[in-house]
Amino acid sequence: MVFEHNISTTNRPSETFNLLDLARHDRIEVDGSLTRNDIYFGDDVHFDAAVFGPVARDLGLNRHDRKSTFVTIETAAKATKNRLELAKSVNPEFNASAHQHETEYGTTALYLLTVWDENQKASPKRWVQALLGEDRIAYKEGYSKGKSVKTGKQLGDITTSMRKAIGWKP
Repeated sequence: MVFEHNISTTNRPSETFNLLDLARHDRIEVDGSLTRNDIYFGDDVHFDAAVFGPVARDLGLNRHDRKSTFVTIETAAKATKNRLELAKSVNPEFNASAHQHETEYGTTALYLLTVWDENQKASPKRWVQALLGEDRIAYKEGYSKGKSVKTGKQLGDITTSMRKAIGWKP
């Protein structure tokens, strides 16, 4: 995907990838990130605890009980919607481009699918916390990539389910 969008800033894009390439505004990085502040406020590259705090609360990452150990599609969709509404309310230059609108739930679907538990049809909260809140894969918490390859169809299905859950309009 990185190479399809030609976002590399290196002179060997088919061989190397720099994470800072993701910061090119309105290519992959868009306003309303779940873990980074908008470019309007300066630093859209580094994790921002003040941005992530309300998202973590909405995802229920601070609540650990036997009944709620997973982040569901519906919960993730609502958390994303809340983050977008907050970002729009505080950023006078919020970039509501067509690209931003098309990807706003796809990026959430991507993180869910990355740490998806197929048996539960949801993502373990501990894995989501590690991925979003600590910028790491949750190996210490028991994550394994599984035996099946994640597909674009799965990503599309989760994105569609998220959009449906919050009444998203194209």
